[in-house]
Amino acid sequence: MPSDLAVGAAEAVPAQPGTPADFRDFLPARLKQILGTDELVALDEAARSWAAARGRRLPVDIRLSLPFARRGVFVNVLAGRERRGRDRLRRERTRRPLATVGNVIFMTMLVGLAYSGLIVGALAFSGIVE
Repeated sequence: MPSDLAVGAAEAVPAQPGTPADFRDFLPARLKQILGTDELVALDEAARSWAAARGRRLPVDIRLSLPFARRGVFVNVLAGRERRGRDRLRRERTRRPLATVGNVIFMTMLVGLAYSGLIVGALAFSGIVE
């Protein structure tokens, strides 16, 4: 049973600066009623920390949307210093294995494109193709 303080607490405590503007919109209405002011402030702080961590710049951050077939596809390449621990890396490799049909097809196409570029470059450099 929510306390009198907890009822409507989501409206009573404004979102903190730096928190995603609509963070509380993601919370179910029942949860917003149950949570007290302290819990909502703690969630705001967690959201702010998460947003700050997500806002870090990476040395390589390439995001492309390519029109392909009817729906299009997106390509996202991120690279930077590894910050995840071994346990998290192990969990993520289990959840997102590299050896999938889609990954194999994509890598085959990428390698084929790279080799095609090298062959065209070599032929152009040798003077066979002008």
